[in-house]
Amino acid sequence: MQPENQQPQPSPYDFILNHGEPAPKSVLPGTGGSKKMRILVVIILGLVLIIGGFVAFTWLTSIGKSSAKDLLDPAQKQTEIIRVSGLISQKAKDPATIALAKTTELSVITQQKDTLALVKKLKTSFTIQQLNGAKGTKTDQILQTAEQNNRYDEAGTSIIKQLLTDYKKSLETALSK
Repeated sequence: MQPENQQPQPSPYDFILNHGEPAPKSVLPGTGGSKKMRILVVIILGLVLIIGGFVAFTWLTSIGKSSAKDLLDPAQKQTEIIRVSGLISQKAKDPATIALAKTTELSVITQQKDTLALVKKLKTSFTIQQLNGAKGTKTDQILQTAEQNNRYDEAGTSIIKQLLTDYKKSLETALSK
């Protein structure tokens, strides 16, 4: 008689007979790829969430306290980030750089719509010339040189990170007034 609680012994040929089911596809893009791609996706999402959360929090706590003039510098920086991210997403070759540029561009476009809505709520507006006031010719030169030296993706990623850092500082300054 065999004991009732005894489990049947696995066959030494189970690895042949029992085919493993394929792993389910991931919801997030890039998580099935290389470790570098997964890390970059996490960094991109983290930057977007941090900046988006900061913008949302500061706007919610400061509506009515800021004047529209205080929002000109952040709006200019948004315009420049959108312009540069668009350029980088068109010319970059590395999928991670393209993803960073497109994610940044779309996030900042949404934030700029919110900024301009707030400016309108404060009963004022900015001209296109005012919004384009932060256009960086130095940025264009750096990208052009990087393209000639086959370092466009590295330069593009670095520039986007720097523009986002400057934008964050601009928001902090504007909303501290």
